[in-house]
Amino acid sequence: MSMDIDQADPTLQALEALPAALMAAQESPLSYTAHYRAMGLLEATGMEDQLPAARTNLTNYLAAADDVWIPLLQSKIAETDAAEPEIDVFIDLEEMFLKAERDYL
Repeated sequence: MSMDIDQADPTLQALEALPAALMAAQESPLSYTAHYRAMGLLEATGMEDQLPAARTNLTNYLAAADDVWIPLLQSKIAETDAAEPEIDVFIDLEEMFLKAERDYL
């Protein structure tokens, strides 16, 4: 049982730190540190479903590296695998690739 408590402790600590980290990323949108801290805590708490929004938030303010762009692009590409994807999905995907390319230049 002690093992369960020890394993839950980092998750609990991440959950407690998450609101402040998200607020810091919002209040200091030009801070890579704030964005990456928030994304790290989202991963640590198992809230991976919130990562795309956090990554997108970073790309709205700062040039992002491949550790941000690749998961975003992969997620958008997965949307094109639908039986009949909407044209908007392809337009969004092209815009994302162009923005990612600008971040690399």
